[in-house]
Amino acid sequence: MNVYEYRTRGNSYLTPIIEKLIAKPITRLIGEKVNPNIISVAGHLAIYLALWLSFFKIFDSHYNLIAIAVLVTFQALCDKVDGVLARILEKSSPMGEFIDHFFELFNQGALLLIFYNLYTIHEPVILIILMVAIVLRNMVKYYEHYKTNMLVYSKVAFMEIKVVAVVILLLSLVPSIENFINFPGLAYSVIEIISVLLIGGNLVGILMNIRRIPQITYGMWLFIGLLVIVAVTNTLLNNSIAALFIILTYGGLYVGRLLSTQLVDGIERSPDFFLPLFLIIQYFLRFIDNTNALHLMVIYLCVNIILLTTKTFGALNKAKEEASK
Repeated sequence: MNVYEYRTRGNSYLTPIIEKLIAKPITRLIGEKVNPNIISVAGHLAIYLALWLSFFKIFDSHYNLIAIAVLVTFQALCDKVDGVLARILEKSSPMGEFIDHFFELFNQGALLLIFYNLYTIHEPVILIILMVAIVLRNMVKYYEHYKTNMLVYSKVAFMEIKVVAVVILLLSLVPSIENFINFPGLAYSVIEIISVLLIGGNLVGILMNIRRIPQITYGMWLFIGLLVIVAVTNTLLNNSIAALFIILTYGGLYVGRLLSTQLVDGIERSPDFFLPLFLIIQYFLRFIDNTNALHLMVIYLCVNIILLTTKTFGALNKAKEEASK
């Protein structure tokens, strides 16, 4: 088991402001009543509930937007309160780090899917490329963390994206603004234009991370190649929602393996080979119905993510018990 030491460098533009004005006062009110990990989990569940609302729209349009905006805001606050509380109570732990960082990628993917569901998207391939960029950005960030034991935060991070997202959701309550977001008089919607900008920002971040990483092994490059295969074949075989989900979960599985490696034993693990191979065979041979193939892929990825999570939690809990003896 690696000796745990959480080291970071840098901060996003909004993080110090939100921590000072909102997160710290909330933390003082909470005190020692709530475990930081529970706050983390509550935040993750909030954004997945927002994703569910974007699919099923159980409220009227305006109330649905308000509910989703509130849930995204709640997740953003939980994301800061848990960290501040953990530092104050000196409860920073490998378990908390895994919960926070592993699910951050899924939270980013969930937010992307929310906007795909709520707004007009003329060219879904733009959001598919953005999903690939988000996965790669997280992968290189945590690969650098694994290699250097230093987590580097960029100036424009997920917190800034969530604030912009909430602003767009609330502005959409005004019909004229919502119409402009969907049909701004251009070939693309406002969401697609923002997505293109985010793709560019993520690519710059990816290159900056790669330049800093010492001794890059074949595993990282292999994952990039396999992710491209997964993205292209999925886009050709499935609808956009399915492609986005498979890209997100396939990338999340490898990011989870990196985090587990960094926190548990330091042994680098290879990316998954089965899914890309399955997709290549399915694309050329179509040996089963595409819908059934999609169901098999979803089950395979979800089971592997659950196994990875439980195995990592088990290893971290065992190490904690041994350290307390």
